[in-house]
Amino acid sequence: MKKIIGFLLLTLCSFSIFAQSKKDQIESLTFSLDSIQRILLTERQNTSTKMQKLDSIVAFQENVILKEKHQVDTLNLELRRLNLKILEVNQEKLIETSELIEKYNVKNKENLALMKELNSMKDSLHQERSRSNEKNDFLKEAVEITKASLYKPANATMNEIVDWLNQFTILSESQTIHYDLETARFYGGESASIEMLGKVTLKNTLFQEGIVFNERYEHEGSMYQLFIPVLEIQDVKRLIDRLCRNMGGCVSSDEMEVNYEKTDFGVKVSWGGGC
Repeated sequence: MKKIIGFLLLTLCSFSIFAQSKKDQIESLTFSLDSIQRILLTERQNTSTKMQKLDSIVAFQENVILKEKHQVDTLNLELRRLNLKILEVNQEKLIETSELIEKYNVKNKENLALMKELNSMKDSLHQERSRSNEKNDFLKEAVEITKASLYKPANATMNEIVDWLNQFTILSESQTIHYDLETARFYGGESASIEMLGKVTLKNTLFQEGIVFNERYEHEGSMYQLFIPVLEIQDVKRLIDRLCRNMGGCVSSDEMEVNYEKTDFGVKVSWGGGC
């Protein structure tokens, strides 16, 4: 009986010790589990903080990219606007250039026609002079006399060519008036009135000394050509350059272009002005 009781007591003690060991194990496991949970919580919090920082960085970068994209889009729009403006300006300049070329061609044709007429007059004068000077000695003497009669410097009281020409003897004068459509279009465009803008007046004066003076007057401009025989360009320029420059209308004397050309006939002087 004592053995049985002892065995039972031993058994109970064993169970008590085993139970106590299990309890300790459970408490240890529970503590470990709590530690792991705390570590996991801490890691989750750290990860969440890092993710929030990363999300903030990503959002900032996306905002920067959007701003830069907006700037690029704005610049592209401005570039397209400028390209369109350049295209418009180029088209306008092309149209203006075409119109100027057309006007130049019209004026060039008129000048060629006038030159043809002047050359015809020059030939007539040359033939007339040749017929009246058959002998060389007499021709030389006549040339010297002509040089002497033509070399008349302009004095301070003279303002225009007509003042200088008054020193010579007029043989003939003629004047014609006509209406030119191209001249009207030059000043007023395609729909210009030929009666208002196309009037052209031509005046021709022949002098006994061989001088020929041609004048052309139109709406807002005038052109002049003066033929002086025998003399050289430098002589003619000294005589009348100042007077020509005073006949430019709205063009100042400094801006007036006077052209001198040596021909078989003598010296041809051309100039003109607006207004």
